[in-house]
Amino acid sequence: MSRNLRSLLRPRLRTVLILLNLIVLLLPLAGIQVLRLYESALVRQTESELIAQGAFIAAAYRNAFDRVLAFEPPIQKGRQGSELERHSRAPEYRSSKGHWRHRPAILDLAESTILEPQPTPLELSDASKPDSLAYIVGQDLETILKDAQRITLAAIRITDFQGIVVATTGEDRYLDLSNTEEVAQALKGKNNSRLRRKEGQPENNAIDSISRTTRIRAFVATPIVMDDRVLGVVLLSRTPANIVQALYAKRTLLIQAIVLMILVVVLIAYVASRTIVGPLRKLTELARAASQGDPDAIPNMKSRGTAEIAELGEELAHMGRNLDYRRRYVQDFARHVSHEFKTPIAALSGAIEIMEDHAETMTIADRNGFLANMSDDVAHLNRLTEQLLELARADMINTNQQADAQSSIDLDQLLHELVRCYESNKVVVEYQRDTSVKSSDAQVDADAITAALTQLVENAIVHGKTTTQVELTLSQHKDRLLIDVQDNGKGISQGNRAKILQPFFTTERASGSTGLGLAIAQRLLANQGGTLKLMDNPEQAQGCRFQISLPQHYSS
Repeated sequence: MSRNLRSLLRPRLRTVLILLNLIVLLLPLAGIQVLRLYESALVRQTESELIAQGAFIAAAYRNAFDRVLAFEPPIQKGRQGSELERHSRAPEYRSSKGHWRHRPAILDLAESTILEPQPTPLELSDASKPDSLAYIVGQDLETILKDAQRITLAAIRITDFQGIVVATTGEDRYLDLSNTEEVAQALKGKNNSRLRRKEGQPENNAIDSISRTTRIRAFVATPIVMDDRVLGVVLLSRTPANIVQALYAKRTLLIQAIVLMILVVVLIAYVASRTIVGPLRKLTELARAASQGDPDAIPNMKSRGTAEIAELGEELAHMGRNLDYRRRYVQDFARHVSHEFKTPIAALSGAIEIMEDHAETMTIADRNGFLANMSDDVAHLNRLTEQLLELARADMINTNQQADAQSSIDLDQLLHELVRCYESNKVVVEYQRDTSVKSSDAQVDADAITAALTQLVENAIVHGKTTTQVELTLSQHKDRLLIDVQDNGKGISQGNRAKILQPFFTTERASGSTGLGLAIAQRLLANQGGTLKLMDNPEQAQGCRFQISLPQHYSS
């Protein structure tokens, strides 16, 4: 896959943000699935309403039945209870709750079994007929039931103690419902509720997939009990309210919520564009300009976006400055290297050419002189190459790896060992420790510090007198350890002080100096968190004085 194709397939940040905002916008719609849990609450609410209606209808039926029973002529002398037994039946289930019979709603879509549609009522035979008292009471209540249905929307049927319909809001009067499970249980004195599929609805209906309650009906059967006898049953049924109806009832609030959410999404997209997309695009343009060599792009990498983008801008600016410094450093380095190599190479080329043309006529003394010069030039090139490699290693060292390699060393012990290394040479190295030093432990690499100090001492030997004297003094200032390196050489002129630490600068080129010693020492110290400075000499002191500053180590 080509780079251009990958770039086209890679999504933009703005596209990702828009998609995320759309997902946030669609979450409430996806929440309709969660609202299906609310369906059970709607079913139980419908059941509770039917239970309440059944309780009132049963109470009205008992009251009317009691009035009609009072005028019923007894067929035999005795208590009125004998007449009640003729028009009722004994229950198989008796309540143990006394006068108060609280009936909670129990239907649940997740747990209740949805039964088949209600079976077809049975036709009455010629010998069958409804109870006479129930017939009278049913005639009185039917008009009331049909009037109430306009408000409650519930189908209501009242049966006598045999299960025959004596009052109804439909067309099934004088039909036998004893084959219906709800009525059969209620005739035994048991309150019960059922969920059944509506007539004509398949078992799996995908037409109205948002709400399942549109294809079921809730049935509630309430026994009419009087003096512990079952007079009949009140059977009520209704389709529960569904989610669509619930949402439609709250349509104004839903529209307001959707509009508000769209405004929030637009606001989020605008804020994201201002704080993320815009600043990132600006940083991209500045980085592209910086890579093309625009010097004004790096200082302008300051973002007004989030803290992370601002930090990214600062890091890009820091990286740009480092790259620019590296670029200029490489250019200067290449120029100096070219100049340093050119002179001895040109001398070698000239000497070889002369010897090739005049080797036969040249005296032995002249030949030896040319060979000595060529040997000096080769030695100079060798020293220059070795020191260039040292400088490159010091420059290109990974500071993170260097920090990991650092350990605590005792500078006092290191300086004593350095003094012992020069005891046999034609140089006098002395060391003293100032009383201000409480601890000489430093958080640096011993090899790097030794190499830097050796470069300073060797530089003093090259530029010093016949007998070189170097004084090393260890002192302390705040949280830094200071090493002063004082020699007895001829010193550094005022005009050369600003250039003394630059690579390839030397006043002793004729003697073979490469001008890299101090630069190498400076790079090694910088990698250790240290510094190297040329200091002013004390009064009446000769030579020059360099000061090394290193971080002190504190044990935890």
